[in-house]
Amino acid sequence: MRERIDWKREGFIYCGDAPDGEVALSVIERVSPDIVITDIEMPFMNGLEVSRILKKNMPSVKVVVMSGHDEFRYVREALRYGVFEYCLKPISQAELLGILRKVASQIDAERQRMMELEIMKQRAESFIQVAREKLLRELCFGTTHAIDIGKSAAELNLDLAADRYMIMIIESHLDDEYHRGNRSGILKEICSLVQCRLTESFYFQMNADTVVWLVKGNCEQELTKRAEQFIHRDVPHVEIMLSCKLYVGVGGRKSRLDKIPSSYQEAVSDLSTHFARKAEKNGKNRFTIALKEFTQIDRNKLIAFIKSGKAVDVDAFVKQFIAPFKDTDWAQSFTGYHLCLDVLLTALPFIRETNTNSQLQDELILQLETSVTEITDYGAAFTFISELLGFVITRRDRKKHKNNHDLIAKAQNYIKLNYHGQELSLHLVADYVNVSPSYFSVLFSQFTGKSFTEYVTSIRLKRAKELLETSDAKTYEIAHMVGYQDPHYFSTIFKKSTGITAREFRKFMQQEG
Repeated sequence: MRERIDWKREGFIYCGDAPDGEVALSVIERVSPDIVITDIEMPFMNGLEVSRILKKNMPSVKVVVMSGHDEFRYVREALRYGVFEYCLKPISQAELLGILRKVASQIDAERQRMMELEIMKQRAESFIQVAREKLLRELCFGTTHAIDIGKSAAELNLDLAADRYMIMIIESHLDDEYHRGNRSGILKEICSLVQCRLTESFYFQMNADTVVWLVKGNCEQELTKRAEQFIHRDVPHVEIMLSCKLYVGVGGRKSRLDKIPSSYQEAVSDLSTHFARKAEKNGKNRFTIALKEFTQIDRNKLIAFIKSGKAVDVDAFVKQFIAPFKDTDWAQSFTGYHLCLDVLLTALPFIRETNTNSQLQDELILQLETSVTEITDYGAAFTFISELLGFVITRRDRKKHKNNHDLIAKAQNYIKLNYHGQELSLHLVADYVNVSPSYFSVLFSQFTGKSFTEYVTSIRLKRAKELLETSDAKTYEIAHMVGYQDPHYFSTIFKKSTGITAREFRKFMQQEG
């Protein structure tokens, strides 16, 4: 077989051969072939024993047995050992090649399946990682409920259960041109080294230089000790290994998941102080806004504007709101980033509330987070915050309009179903749609162009005309049927609306008919 077949031309590589089973096993182990062709009768160790050992130790190897025995017991034993093909001698060159091509085809198919499974596995792992990072991001930003976080974490096999939590933000500054050109790779190495030292932690990447870590532990003292050890012992080691500078912001230790946003804000504030100290150390102390002043930003005022402010007033509000930061050195301090991030975090719940498309919502939030990291001066901050608040208020008003439209539609439907009821009133309908009578009265007029009374009257008179034209009911009976207890009042309203009496209207319609 070795000499009579042009193996290369046929698409195979002839790896070697052996005179008996024992020698064959050592050759097979050394060259690791895809296919083994063996006889049954061999000295020292027969082909079936070789097949048994290969099935146990090298299950991917396909075995083709050639034998002069056609007894069923040999075939049965070969099948038990996973032999791919059992063929009887003598066998022609063409027959052997046909069997080998069949084996090769199965090997190719198995490898293709393995490759597809590996791709699917990688995609699944990538999806899980992205979903985990999204979950951690939402947890830090406070844009989802702790109950939902717990449920999602369980689905993603993310163990967040702990007695205490702490946020740490690590920002890397690279020292040389080579490392700056490989920021992504360096950040991965930093994350790998940090994770080895910050056990019981999870992270997500905020931007090209910044990573946010959620560290969990059993008690406040434990987390405090770990943070101190990491900053004083581990950070210098990582900096030396990767020729970079790390700045670390540490948040407070919290006992509940819903308090993590607070720890995140504290970590951002702590990180800000490092940039202030850096500026002072370099003789560039232009950090003119004290940190304690910054943390006293009136977020309630911002929230109130988001809830009830007008789109036309956005620029004026933003100008006043960020006026204290006009002289901040954006290049040397972290204040500008902190300011814009703080506004974004405040606006995020309103963005989520007014957006029902979760995929577009996530893309928008990621885009906004990226935009924050690119703000380098007061003008860019003014533009970012103005556009953000304008977007939120526009979406708020649009949703409010839709909600009001749905409310009026619900009220109109109720009126059409109950116009004949003498007890029908503005208060009754306002109570049905669950708003105050005064608010309902104004809203109803805005949407319909008519007062509540005018609208109900038009519905009742329209039905009265139909009954006058199609039935023999008396005028006073029709008055009762459309919701008027007093027939005389009905007649007065009818004539005022149409210019003629109900009787004249019926006579006219009969003549027209």
